[in-house]
Amino acid sequence: MEETTNQIIEQNKSSVIEQTTPKKKPYNDIRVGNIVFSFWRNQTKEGKEFTNITIKKNFKDKEGNWKSVSNFNKNDLSSLSFACIKAFNELE
Repeated sequence: MEETTNQIIEQNKSSVIEQTTPKKKPYNDIRVGNIVFSFWRNQTKEGKEFTNITIKKNFKDKEGNWKSVSNFNKNDLSSLSFACIKAFNELE
């Protein structure tokens, strides 16, 4: 019983930490059509800064709610290539 109680307490602590820790946001977004490139600042253990980029496609589902995915089809390629060029220029 005590072990189970301790597990519940630890789970609750984790939940509180997740809720109080502010969610990291990208420092910039590039949008081309429904394609979004998000730029994230990161740091190595040694303190060196670098940028990561996430790519997603936004769409509305049947109920009208916004969703995003990270897979693309042939019709997305022109928007992706244009966004890639813009992202490259952003990082120079």
